[in-house]
Amino acid sequence: MEWGGDPLALVTSAVRRRSESQRKAGIGHRHSLLLIDTDRLDDGTGRSQEAIKRAALAGLTLIRQVPCFEAVMLRLHSGHEKDVPRTAHDAEDRLERCWPGYDKPMTRHQLASHFAFADLQRLAQVDEDMRRLLEILGLPQLR
Repeated sequence: MEWGGDPLALVTSAVRRRSESQRKAGIGHRHSLLLIDTDRLDDGTGRSQEAIKRAALAGLTLIRQVPCFEAVMLRLHSGHEKDVPRTAHDAEDRLERCWPGYDKPMTRHQLASHFAFADLQRLAQVDEDMRRLLEILGLPQLR
């Protein structure tokens, strides 16, 4: 798994990994998703625009994290669902204030022990991409 970096490299890697996975399994995937930070994807550069085009052509759904993964984690905390930090640095600072003991990077076990599915459902009520993620995965949403 790759973290951060160039959006075109991330999309290219995701498409390659999907192809390898499909070849090994002998079947196609119904959906292919890539969670990607908007502070990199929506920066207006040619590489970002090419990444968006390449993802669309490859049938890769981009789930935008605005502006980054730390902001999503901030927004998973109750009462912070509508908080949208302007920068990745701001998101990390605010997350550290909201989550004493947060230390980047967190393991999946640390994340799972801190957040519940209900946190993601609550965020999906105000975040279109997170709502789309739940829909694609066939997971229930709050009404």
